[in-house]
Amino acid sequence: MINIGDLVECPEMKRAGFSSAHWLGLVFKVKTQSLDGINEEKMYKVHFPNRQQYWIVSDNLNKIS
Repeated sequence: MINIGDLVECPEMKRAGFSSAHWLGLVFKVKTQSLDGINEEKMYKVHFPNRQQYWIVSDNLNKIS
């Protein structure tokens, strides 16, 4: 279970060739949203060290313990 303040990695960004500093980030917000109009997905606002922030679907994140 991912919570606010957790360190997470985004394997999709890792596969896209970003350096490790760009695919590890901190979770700042959580929301539930329907992306297809039917099913609701849990999304996390993740801040990365390069000062970028993205809303990322929970399936695309791994919690770092």
